[in-house]
Amino acid sequence: MFRKFLIALSLANLCFYNVICILCYQRTFYVKYLPTANSYLALIINELLVAALR
Repeated sequence: MFRKFLIALSLANLCFYNVICILCYQRTFYVKYLPTANSYLALIINELLVAALR
C-alpha cells in the first residue's frame, strides 16, 4: 500500500509541475507577487490530497 501511495505522490507532482516551476524558479518566470509560506503549504497539502485520492 505504501508503494502505491508513493506512485500516486509522484504522479501528483507531475500534475502540479507548472505550479512548482512558478514557485521555485522565480528568476525564470515573471512573478508579480513573491510566493509566501502559505503558498508552499497549500501546494504541499494539495499534492498530498491528490495522491491520497488516487
